[in-house]
Parts: sequence; structure tokens; C-alpha cells
Amino acid sequence: VERSTSSFPTKESLMGKKKLKFEVVGNDVEEAVAFSSKSFSPHHLVSFTPKTSPQQQFMSSYYQGVPVILQTGSAGTGKTAISMYCALSEVFSKETVYDRVIIIRSAVQARDVGFLPGALDGPDSKNAVFETPYRALCDELITFKSGNYDNLKAKHMLEFHNTSFLRGQTFDNAIII
Repeated sequence: VERSTSSFPTKESLMGKKKLKFEVVGNDVEEAVAFSSKSFSPHHLVSFTPKTSPQQQFMSSYYQGVPVILQTGSAGTGKTAISMYCALSEVFSKETVYDRVIIIRSAVQARDVGFLPGALDGPDSKNAVFETPYRALCDELITFKSGNYDNLKAKHMLEFHNTSFLRGQTFDNAIII
């Protein structure tokens, strides 16, 4: 997880950026409307307690303000889950300057996704298969029933990028996973 912030915007100017217009995504329109009108806080996240010593070390380092944290470990040890939890709690907090979470993942299986059919964004996009773990994780971490990942993307609080298309990108006021 890397925290990126520019020295130009102030905290006050960033708070206004969180009130963005977005479209409703998902099947449950009533819940999506409630989702869109909520002012998020870390209380919208489920309770998360580190289960292992490395998870505790990660959370301690993260909340002490360590700017770059590298996690290693085998599959299923909670690296992505704990990173998403901490990042979302920061973005939902009104006390921080961070207004979005940027997820960057390599398309290892396809390597060159330019030849796959479809666009880069949308439900049937080239990146959809790589976004699946994050979509499920958002539904587990946020107290709303479903569609959390797509709604956060629509609200510009969450972005997904493939490493194939990152050249020259700058991410200000964002937490990068």
C-alpha cells in the first residue's frame, strides 16, 4: 500500500471532492439510492481484527503513517483484505486527505490485454476478471448488501488500473494497492 499526496490541495478543498455525482449500479435500486446519499465513515466497514502477527504488524505500520508497506505471503493470508480494509477506512474518514483507493493489478494471464474483445471499463470489460476478488472483498468489508465495488467506482472513491496502461499516470491524494 502506498500513500500518495500532493502538496497543493488543502484538506478543506478535498472534502468537497467527496460529494460527487454518480450513477446507480446494481440490482437493488433502493439500497443503491441509500448508498449514494450516505456520507461514508469508517463505521460503514465491518469490524476487522488482525488474526496473525504479520497482519498486526501491517496495521500498526499503516496507522503509524508508514508511507510504503510491502506485504509478502502465500495466497489466502489476508494481504489484500487487510490492505483494502485500511485503505477504505482512510478514504471514508473525514480526517484524512485521501479521497480514493487506486487498485493496480497486472494482467498476468493475458499479459497483453489489447487483443481481447471489449473496453477497459464496464461490466464486460477486459479488466472484469481481474477485478473479481476486489468486488467480492468490498461486499464483505462494507455493511451494505451488494454492489459496493461498482458503486464506489461510480462515486470515484475506487479505481482499478491494469499495469499495461499505467505509463505516465499520476495519482494525487490516493491510497494505492
